[in-house]
Amino acid sequence: MALVDMRDMLRHAYEHDYAVAAFEVVSVDVLAATLKAAERCRAPVLLMVGDADGAGNDLELVMPAIETAARRSSVPVAIQCSSVASLEDMRRAMALGCNGVAIQCMHGAPSPM
Repeated sequence: MALVDMRDMLRHAYEHDYAVAAFEVVSVDVLAATLKAAERCRAPVLLMVGDADGAGNDLELVMPAIETAARRSSVPVAIQCSSVASLEDMRRAMALGCNGVAIQCMHGAPSPM
């Protein structure tokens, strides 16, 4: 099944009344364990990567590993960048393979994007 479009994954889940679990990828071990569990449950999964927790994940470094693992998976996998602060960050995340982004709002104001 492998890497899929997040929009299609979530639409299917909505139409068939089930949830899609999302997990922040903070290490290769977490990535492997998450996909192993998803495959065991035969459940789609959303992998989230980014700097939402201040861990300083370097997208250029981690995205190749995440994409490779997702393509090898036997269950549907989508990848979301968990926090972008600018349009340029959004473009960068999408160019690197994220098919979803969460926009970081400053000072509690709604995001214009």
